[in-house]
Amino acid sequence: MECQKKLLADLAIIQDPETTPGSHHTEVLSLYILAGTMLLSSIIMLTKSLGRRMLSDIFFLVFFFVGALGFGLLGFASQVYVAGENWAVILAKILITLSLASLLLNNCCVLEDLAPFRFRTVIWVSFFFQSSVSLLGVAAQLGKHLQSTMLFMTMMSVSCTFTWSVAHYLKKSNAQEHCLKAFCSFLAAAGSLTVAILEPTCGYAGHKKCYTDCFGVPGVHFLIWVVPSIGSVLFLNFLQMCCPDQAMLPPILCWKPKPPPEPEAPPAPLPPVPEPDVKDGSV
Repeated sequence: MECQKKLLADLAIIQDPETTPGSHHTEVLSLYILAGTMLLSSIIMLTKSLGRRMLSDIFFLVFFFVGALGFGLLGFASQVYVAGENWAVILAKILITLSLASLLLNNCCVLEDLAPFRFRTVIWVSFFFQSSVSLLGVAAQLGKHLQSTMLFMTMMSVSCTFTWSVAHYLKKSNAQEHCLKAFCSFLAAAGSLTVAILEPTCGYAGHKKCYTDCFGVPGVHFLIWVVPSIGSVLFLNFLQMCCPDQAMLPPILCWKPKPPPEPEAPPAPLPPVPEPDVKDGSV
């Protein structure tokens, strides 16, 4: 059932998202814009990574490309399907979670070379816990619409902020690339948390009250989210291209590095040549 909401001096007629696909045009547009930004970043990162072949470039490439697929599929689902869980929405949520897991995995590999052993253990346990909980949460359709997904995204972005900040502290260098990357992930966390908070009032669930508690058009919270998210993606791309992370996989199972070759032993010295026995008066 459609409802009417006064926006400025006009009276807008808003279709019910439960029966009309793509009723929140602002949300669909924001998802497509972020997907295009991440796709462009993945192409730029691919051209850069082919030349230097660094492990962190692979993690960033997966973050950009898989994130572009996830947000693009979510925009497609929001445009074509009615509100609710469907195969496209669930797959998009899983792809978005895997995208952020790749970025967090990069940070764990950065700390592998910097942090003490006990702290590295905590970092890796936290990574596997957050990634598994987020994947199970979005696959089990927890929460309504995108609220739970945005909360999981916020949790993983905050973890990226924390790990980059720790890497900046442990590196003990005047370079600020880790600190700037931590700021980028903080911006992304602030944007996704905003969507999670405003989703019940400005999202699909707000249609039951005709968005009376929303301060703008339906889906306006996605505009607040997409601006810092685009800035975070572009700035992370620029920082990684200029100052790539020094990531190292943990030495477990097949990732265990080969031991350095042992130096060859020096050749044994030749035995001394005996002097001839010369007697007095001999010719």
